[in-house]
Amino acid sequence: MRTAVHVIIAKMAAPAKRKGHSFRGFNLFLNPDYRLFLTRGRGEWTICGVRAADLRTHVPGLPPARSSYIIKRLRTHGLIKKFAHSYKYYLTTLGRRVLVTAVLIREYFALPTLARNAL
Repeated sequence: MRTAVHVIIAKMAAPAKRKGHSFRGFNLFLNPDYRLFLTRGRGEWTICGVRAADLRTHVPGLPPARSSYIIKRLRTHGLIKKFAHSYKYYLTTLGRRVLVTAVLIREYFALPTLARNAL
């Protein structure tokens, strides 16, 4: 039985295509993808949106080309949308759901379970 959460995670993890280019999915158990989601979910960007330059200031060592690729990847997967006539992007409803689900699964289920099993 597939629930809405399964559908969301499957959509986010699967590769997506846009104009003949394939963009890999997101694996929130890998630290780079998880940190990207935590950075993107900062409250200050909820109202004013985020730019690729904003990502570079909060993710150390991120080159400009890579930040643009990350924005395009998030957009292709339907996790962010562009605000008209600007360089700012906002989380979609799907993006908010993925962010909350990722934090809940990782912080409240996966990490405590791994810590318990390690002892």
